[in-house]
Amino acid sequence: MGEEKDISFFSQRGGREINLKGSLVLPGFTDCHTHFTEYAVNKYYKYRLNIHESITFEELMELINEKAGIAPSGEWITGWGWNKNRWNNILPHKKYLDEISSRHPVALDSKDGHTLWCNSMALKIAGMDHPTGILFENEGRPVRDVIKKPSKEHYKECVKKAIKEAIASGLTGIHICEGAFEFNIYQELFRDGELNLRVTWHFPLDLLEEMISTQIKSGFGNEYIRIGCVKIFTDGSLGSASACMFENYEGVNHSGKLLIEEEELCNIVTKANKEGISCAIHAIGDKANNMVLNVYEQVGKFPGIRNRIEHSQILRPEDIKRFSENHIIASLQPIHIANDIPLAENYWGKRCSYAYPFASFLRNGVRVIFGSDVPVEDFNPFKGIYSASTRKYLNNNEKQSWYPGECINVEQSVQAYTVGAAYSSYEENIKGTIAPGNLADLIILDRNIFDIESEDILETSVKTTIISGKMIFEK
Repeated sequence: MGEEKDISFFSQRGGREINLKGSLVLPGFTDCHTHFTEYAVNKYYKYRLNIHESITFEELMELINEKAGIAPSGEWITGWGWNKNRWNNILPHKKYLDEISSRHPVALDSKDGHTLWCNSMALKIAGMDHPTGILFENEGRPVRDVIKKPSKEHYKECVKKAIKEAIASGLTGIHICEGAFEFNIYQELFRDGELNLRVTWHFPLDLLEEMISTQIKSGFGNEYIRIGCVKIFTDGSLGSASACMFENYEGVNHSGKLLIEEEELCNIVTKANKEGISCAIHAIGDKANNMVLNVYEQVGKFPGIRNRIEHSQILRPEDIKRFSENHIIASLQPIHIANDIPLAENYWGKRCSYAYPFASFLRNGVRVIFGSDVPVEDFNPFKGIYSASTRKYLNNNEKQSWYPGECINVEQSVQAYTVGAAYSSYEENIKGTIAPGNLADLIILDRNIFDIESEDILETSVKTTIISGKMIFEK
């Protein structure tokens, strides 16, 4: 940044001068909640199924059959994205997968990632005998532990392709919630000069002891790879009706369930925070969120800690202000609204007035950050901005906004992808804004998203993505 004479100085010494002709320039966006490697491998590895959530049951069976036709016997067929809520009362069962192939173990994650659908061969390899092959939450761990992974080189090639895709969408940074094997892939890409995207890493709970023993702290790292939080689960999801609620889901006699008790969670958070490790805790239902807030209040504030709650999809109104009172970051994925409205109304009824409370968070001074939860949803940040600012089902402009009092404006949405994101990864002094001395991470858009009709935001494309002053993508 500077005056025209300063720009001329650099352009005369090899710098490139670009006339933007009035185009909008913004700080690069950061997606604060992804399962990015899973997305990359699902999309680009030849034996993985890239299941679009709107796919019919019959189409999915055909897709599995195609993969079985090219995969060698014994090769795992895996994938992510099936959604039984779109299948006209057809319930997944191992018998359907068994009919397609008895030569391949098959294990398919649901769209929300909380249910694993397995065939008999996959169950047998895992040493399990299950009547339906539908494994909820931690039931699926024995199968996940024996799934044969692609080679590391295959992983790298898939990740590099996905990184190009992310950069072209306007992302200059991502937060990844995955394990040590995946972390090593990005370390090696960085070592080899092939990591163009900035990464903040959130390790799973089962690696907490290793994080402590190696004295890793949140915020440690460089401009390309940085340590974030330890990721902890407290409940399930809306799609699986396993998010933990105070009251029963509409029309059924259950309210979801907690995956961990409050006392145990309190002990874990205390241990992590004392060691300089922030926590990112998954909580979707109002009871799960309430419990996490109780825990954070009990643990108190440790120096350098920036705790988060992931998703926070439905809360009791009185719990919202507790985020700011306890310096807790709300990590939200607004694009979920685009697909969740029918499910939420079916399961939560009138309680939906407390769901996805974006405006209430901001009114109460809560730090808000946005992400996508990819591969659960699309990481296109403009879809996230549209969803937060319109709250419309499936991006249908003929529908009315869903509880419009919780809409926020485009500027506030952009800040959640930039300023808020930078704070959450301990980088507020080097990124998130366009300012002297900050990293030169910029995106140039084909339109001014602050001055167009809401529906036109969905058509926004990135003309140029600049990272560290280098033009990484140009249309």
